[in-house]
Amino acid sequence: MMDPLKEEFERNGFVKIPPNIFSLSKDQVSELKTEFDVLFQGNYSTGIYPDEIHWRPGISKENCTRELCNAWKASPIISSVVCCEKLGSLACALIGWTACRIGQDDVIYKPSLSNAVGFHQDSAYISDNFLPRENNTLTLWMALDDADEENGALQYAPGSHLWSSSLPEDQKMISSSFHVGMYDDHSSSLRRAAELAGQCVEDVERSIETVCVKAGELVVHHQDVWHGSGPNLSQSRLRRALVAHLIDGNVQWRQDPKPHYIYGRYYIRGESTPREDFFPITYSTGTTQSLKRTSWL
Repeated sequence: MMDPLKEEFERNGFVKIPPNIFSLSKDQVSELKTEFDVLFQGNYSTGIYPDEIHWRPGISKENCTRELCNAWKASPIISSVVCCEKLGSLACALIGWTACRIGQDDVIYKPSLSNAVGFHQDSAYISDNFLPRENNTLTLWMALDDADEENGALQYAPGSHLWSSSLPEDQKMISSSFHVGMYDDHSSSLRRAAELAGQCVEDVERSIETVCVKAGELVVHHQDVWHGSGPNLSQSRLRRALVAHLIDGNVQWRQDPKPHYIYGRYYIRGESTPREDFFPITYSTGTTQSLKRTSWL
């Protein structure tokens, strides 16, 4: 059953996982929605803050896209999903790892009439921190609401994960574009990347695929695939998602230059391996003797 999914993933850079292989239950979806509201009010049951907080009640605009990074540290409910063995097992089977860690999660909340997310590559802010860089990150995107073009479902440029090796260094200047305005052109970075990679820009734009999902469904994508999402143009529909960025359990820290973004704060001078305190192992096939699922998860 996994072979066709692996073939689609390798060809397109993303794949929608059938519910019989993985999906969140109705109870899980309901519990996570409630927890999202708790978290965005600034209530963290563990007493630990997420690493990034992009929206604060009473300060931020109500129709802004909201995001928390590494809410698994703040919420056992979030942790129970993004660090679950089943999710890690699926990731390892899809990409061929022997073990995986949680790199980071994203709690994403798109209210009605909210802004788009610009096309970007996850590798720009995750994969680049680790060695070997190639195929070290998978993004697992779990829908908590039905999502379609109206309320800002995921959009992909199929096959764009295969461009990376041919892109010049200035590609990194555009690959991390993320937050854009509701009426801004959220695909401008994609067009620039396509141009730099020698692709026909018009063909790439025509190829963009919107992946419609039901609540509870999972989409997995490669670290280098270009993706984004349009604005939520609906009057009353939310588009919430819980995202797990899993990394190869065997990665080492990049040494020169040192890791950046969220990851740099967890780099310990003189150490080459990410610590389980910050990057716990969520799944191991058992074929790597030194790596086992972190005991405190």
